[in-house]
Amino acid sequence: MGGDPDFQPDAYWPRLLDVGRSEGQRFGLPIGVVPQVTIINLNAARAAGVEPPPSDARTFTGEVLVEASLALHRLPREGDVLGSPGLLTSFTPEPNVAGVYELWPAPSLMLPAAIRSIRDSQGTLRPLESQAAVAAVALLRDLVKRYDLMPIRRVDFRSYFREGRWGLHLSSLLLEGFGVLGEGHPVYPFPNLGAGRNPAVVWGLLGIPAGSRDPELAYHALRVLERTLADWSIFPSRRVSAEVLRNRLPDIAPADAEMVSALLRNATFDRPSYEESSLINNTIARDVLLGNVEPAEALRRIVTELAG
Repeated sequence: MGGDPDFQPDAYWPRLLDVGRSEGQRFGLPIGVVPQVTIINLNAARAAGVEPPPSDARTFTGEVLVEASLALHRLPREGDVLGSPGLLTSFTPEPNVAGVYELWPAPSLMLPAAIRSIRDSQGTLRPLESQAAVAAVALLRDLVKRYDLMPIRRVDFRSYFREGRWGLHLSSLLLEGFGVLGEGHPVYPFPNLGAGRNPAVVWGLLGIPAGSRDPELAYHALRVLERTLADWSIFPSRRVSAEVLRNRLPDIAPADAEMVSALLRNATFDRPSYEESSLINNTIARDVLLGNVEPAEALRRIVTELAG
């Protein structure tokens, strides 16, 4: 790509091209991204007489998330199955057919908000044993065991969205079909758990097989396909303005489009692989959330497994 004058790294969101590299070599180009955000239900806040917290990415921390969620939390009354959870979460107590616990927010998503990456610049797993990582897992434990904001059961988010019975929700921002976005549902940053960057997920990488008979032709085909798929992405890999984001996501308000654009400019795209995420999620769900293992010990077990 270094010999391609049309390839402009600065056209992509900052740090995005760090994804798709291994040992200094690029093996893929990102197609699109999915920002992770918090959405707050202002209608529920007004009805409860609760003042929403500021949407400043620097001050919207895990503690602020918990405080706001508790203020908006309403338990079901007699004859009312739903209630109005202050924080809309889900945690299935049994692994799925793939042997993975399904929980939202997932530990593998919370950790990048605390440490950016599970590996440091030398490739070691020291970040997983940091105080920030331990605090992120402790926050999840407290959501389940201390505050009862993360019930151990499968939750159908759609019912709550349709009824407007929710306070805050950590979202991948692709739930507009449920009426989550729009008037009265402003977009906030994902809670700042210490990393100082907002987590975002790369949803696709395009690459060229190492054994391509005509690498130049394959490369040009990849570039055309990458541009085409990016054009269809709601959040493309290349930087776009808030106005373009609004055109791609009509339900989003102008201020929210500006917020999303700012979050993507300050995003961390480094997320554990599927295998790493499964190990992280299973260990924390089984040992910490369902068991009595301390967060620091659970993280040490994860480091041992990943290093092995």
